[in-house]
Amino acid sequence: MNDRTQQPYWAFLYGAFLTQTDPAKLKALLEPLEAAIVERIRELADVPEVQKERLALQTATRRLLKIKTTRLDFPPVSGAGMRGNSLRRTE
Repeated sequence: MNDRTQQPYWAFLYGAFLTQTDPAKLKALLEPLEAAIVERIRELADVPEVQKERLALQTATRRLLKIKTTRLDFPPVSGAGMRGNSLRRTE
């Protein structure tokens, strides 16, 4: 993403995912969306001035997990790593 008026690729995929109602199409979007989120989290790891996007990524990952378990029949995930700011880099 070079132009600040454009949304990051993960956000574009996330928007498409949230508006999709067909389970087969949701499943098709799932892998590229998760990969884009992970890639963006890695890109932002050492950039301190992107807290707003980090929070958006955190919200997206929580919603994605909820949709996976409620609409796509993925097994539920217990609390490990689901609380707090899981996108904060720890050293």
